[in-house]
Amino acid sequence: MSSSIVHFIRSRRFTVEQSLAPHVDARWAEDLLLELRLLGLSGDQVGAALSEVESHCADSGERAADAFGDARAYGRSLRLVGEVDVSGRALLQSVGPVVVEFVGMMLLIWGFTAWRRGEQLDITGGRLLVLVLVLLAVAAVVRWSDAVLRLAIHHPVLLWGVVMVVTVVGTVPLVVVTVVLARFNAGWGVGLGAAVLVGAIGWVVARHRTSGSLVDPITSPFAAARSYARSGTPAEPFAGTAHSRITTLAMHSEALIPIWTLIMLALTWWLTR
Repeated sequence: MSSSIVHFIRSRRFTVEQSLAPHVDARWAEDLLLELRLLGLSGDQVGAALSEVESHCADSGERAADAFGDARAYGRSLRLVGEVDVSGRALLQSVGPVVVEFVGMMLLIWGFTAWRRGEQLDITGGRLLVLVLVLLAVAAVVRWSDAVLRLAIHHPVLLWGVVMVVTVVGTVPLVVVTVVLARFNAGWGVGLGAAVLVGAIGWVVARHRTSGSLVDPITSPFAAARSYARSGTPAEPFAGTAHSRITTLAMHSEALIPIWTLIMLALTWWLTR
């Protein structure tokens, strides 16, 4: 990869950090922003904390790492009271629609597949076990929400690998446990699955509308002052990659499940022509 491409990627990654704290090492600033977001601090609180570091580094010429030590440890040492709910309960409310969407997706795909084959919809022990495993996985994510979020932020590739392994392992019961527990008309599976999926999408839309903006922008009084001195207009607040990496975790799943459902239905239709 050429040096110009690397420079472009890094400059885009650290846009917020470099704009709010140009005298602070961008990686150190990013670590601080992420830690403060994980602690539940609002955009104003994060901006104020970073501005203090920027002010010290600009005046003294010291590196942030030399003056304040490790960014994550420094963020925790501030002992600021967070204004954003990052509890397990809040995470459960975020992933709730994803779980309902998943259940609707599975019912719809199973029912549609059976309908295309001219068969009844069989609820096997394996299929029921898959749904139970999903619920247990969600419960584990909520129980250890802090560790999961930190893994997602600092080691996303590792988390992706874990998700892939769990997904593959989760398909084993479908093949191994084939005992039929209940049998329904395939149309009921299609109708119920579609209703659950649409209801979950409606839940997502309603939740986002009532919660207002999905992004709590990071603001800095120093950045605003510099912008006003240069152009006579206040600086625009920054949404920030630090916050978006956290707040969009559930949103990605909410959007991907309906898309994946359509792909699977189209593939099933094509394979059963």
